Amino acid sequence: MKKILLSALLIVSARFGLGQVVTSEPLEIDPGKPLKIIVNLALLDQNLDFVQNLIQDANDGKDLYIWTWKPKEHPSGHPYVNGTGSQPWKNSNEALKMTKESNLVYSFTFTPSLKDWYEVDAATCYKEDIHFLVKPKDGGGYGEPDRKSPDLILKVDPPATVLPPAFFFPSKPQKDDVVAIIYDNAREDKPSMKNLDPDSVYMAVSVIDSGGIVYNLSTAFNAGNNQNMKLNYRGNGMFRKLIIPNEFIEQNKPTGMPPDVVIRSMKIVIVKRRFLTGLDRSNYEIEIKFDCD
Repeated sequence: MKKILLSALLIVSARFGLGQVVTSEPLEIDPGKPLKIIVNLALLDQNLDFVQNLIQDANDGKDLYIWTWKPKEHPSGHPYVNGTGSQPWKNSNEALKMTKESNLVYSFTFTPSLKDWYEVDAATCYKEDIHFLVKPKDGGGYGEPDRKSPDLILKVDPPATVLPPAFFFPSKPQKDDVVAIIYDNAREDKPSMKNLDPDSVYMAVSVIDSGGIVYNLSTAFNAGNNQNMKLNYRGNGMFRKLIIPNEFIEQNKPTGMPPDVVIRSMKIVIVKRRFLTGLDRSNYEIEIKFDCD
């Protein structure tokens, strides 16, 4: 695992098995090469009526289609327009038919490449990501109940570099997402932080509001006294902590932090449970910037 190009998605999916509604082949997306998007309908929110309708159609053997609008939505007459005719939502384009991989799992392969499909450059793909939903040919609407998935996003990140030993996933979370904080102590290059005991890895956490004010949820000196700041040992030098930022901030909110404060980012430093000097912390920090409120 040393000195290799790692994808956060690859590590989390392969080593921790977090369920994903949307994934892709390959995991690291190159906008200039073909891409296979894979959607697991079973992981959608089935409390939504339109999702129940979609799953019913899938179980009834109806074909499903992708409907996509970012990084670019094609106009009427384009070969890859989402739908055709006077009521396009009720008549998906046959060119956008998905492939059934298994029960409630469908895929769509962009052929030719993303760049040719959306007719935008790689930089636009990185900026906009891929926004889409899944529907049957007739998605309802026009006075009838919708039959579709919620809006889905497949993140398209610039080429990965060698990740530091500590990082987070997904790369662009919202504050109500499940975020994995991951620390691979086996790749730690600071001698005083190598070969840490399974019970000795904690987080010093601060958050920054929209006005640039910093609030400490924990510090290097007191993190070891708070079990909420402990990373769980997963074996082979790997530690992990799953948080939902909104809930985590509320649970560890310091005195004096206003109830209506708008948090824009979170910074995390890996520290030893018993912190005495700078030797007992990582030389880098994780910064999580939230997409929106």
